[in-house]
Amino acid sequence: MRLDAAARFVAYAAPGATVPALRELAEVSVEEIGGLAEICGDAADSPALLILSDELARGLDAETLLRGLPDRIVVVSQGDGARRVAQAAGRLFLALDDARNDEAAARILRSAVQHSAALLASGRAQTLLERMDTERNNLNKIGLALMSERDPDRLLGMILEQARRITLSDAGSLYLVEEAEDGTPRLRFRLAQNQSLPDIPVPDFTLPIDQKSIAGYAASTGEPLVIEDAYHIPQTAPYSFNRGFDEKFGYRAKSMLTVPMKDHKDDVVGVLQLINRKRVPEAPIRDEDSAQRHVLPYALTDVETVRSLAGQAAVSIENMKLYQAIERLFEGFIKAAVTAIDQRDPTTSGHSVRVATLTCDIAEVVDKTDAEPFRNVRFSREQMRELRYAGLLHDFGKVGVREEVLVKSKKLPPVMFERMEARFDLIRRTLESEFHRQRAEHALKHGKNRLKTVLAQLEAEYRNELSRLDRFQQAVREANEPRVLP
Repeated sequence: MRLDAAARFVAYAAPGATVPALRELAEVSVEEIGGLAEICGDAADSPALLILSDELARGLDAETLLRGLPDRIVVVSQGDGARRVAQAAGRLFLALDDARNDEAAARILRSAVQHSAALLASGRAQTLLERMDTERNNLNKIGLALMSERDPDRLLGMILEQARRITLSDAGSLYLVEEAEDGTPRLRFRLAQNQSLPDIPVPDFTLPIDQKSIAGYAASTGEPLVIEDAYHIPQTAPYSFNRGFDEKFGYRAKSMLTVPMKDHKDDVVGVLQLINRKRVPEAPIRDEDSAQRHVLPYALTDVETVRSLAGQAAVSIENMKLYQAIERLFEGFIKAAVTAIDQRDPTTSGHSVRVATLTCDIAEVVDKTDAEPFRNVRFSREQMRELRYAGLLHDFGKVGVREEVLVKSKKLPPVMFERMEARFDLIRRTLESEFHRQRAEHALKHGKNRLKTVLAQLEAEYRNELSRLDRFQQAVREANEPRVLP
């Protein structure tokens, strides 16, 4: 491994330690220490070696302190006592006492520095691998959450929030591609989040998809755009940054990452823009001083991570649009069904809409009440939509009902009413026939003296039956009339 002369390599040694070979390593700086405890808490991120002399190895806790040293600090002993302590602690790498001359000692020290650099690189790689594994798991979880979300506002908010979280961004915005009135695509500003300014209003505006704006540039080129300082964009760049927001609300946008969101057909469906990657997540960015102290540029790993998230977000947005299209199609079917019901039954036109409105109004009242027995009854947005659909379609069965049953103006269809009237006429004719038959029989059976009395009695009974039959017929006729009863 070749040592980088520009890098910082530290050799910890006792004060006044005589190690001539260190002069051969110009890239290594010597830091004198009075005891091992001085380097146990060293949190620096650079290769280092410890020249453990007998003086530093003295003490009951020397072995314990050696075990507690960071792995990147390689131990080289100088002296028999130091060798024994380092071996006991399991931290001995090489011993300067084994070197025959200064050249050999220099090789030992160089090997120790190279080993420290290798350990540090390995640790960094392991940390990066763990971070990437964590980010991959997080992206999988985010992808599952995005795929299951159907509410447009919550979906867009989740996309922007997760992008800010994984990049430690202070602010961000999201644009979606839409068609203008003339059919040309443009960017619609849909959402903004800002940790330093949580109560900022969300403006409503559109941008053309060209290279004059930062978001338009990313959308038109289809490639991520990384800006280290939005206030110092090169004059040769076709895009520019508008400071109007910063000047109005007291903000300082510095580092920016703008990533196009592409669907499975590689079409841009939106733009995800992140602002001010922070060193300290809670630090507010309100002016030039706070931006210089807390804002970091976006790294290549951030670009790749956000590109992956943007791809998942684009698919989720496309799914959301398809879901909305299905909902609109279903809404159209419901409207057509209600129209068909009203046309088939003009008498009750508007009844389905009134039922749906009344049902939803009752559900809203129940959802807001804290009184029993509805204290714990709550309706989600999906459930409210289901109630509305159910109210609109509750009479959909009318579409399959026969015309003579559905559109009858009275309770009995005309055919059934005529049949009822004919039945009463038949009963009336039967009573009349029975009256005349009995009258003839009594005329033959009784004499003239009693005939008059019997005929009067038969006449009275006949009239009573006719009157009773008329009352029954009139009751059926009145019941057939559609009206509100007392």
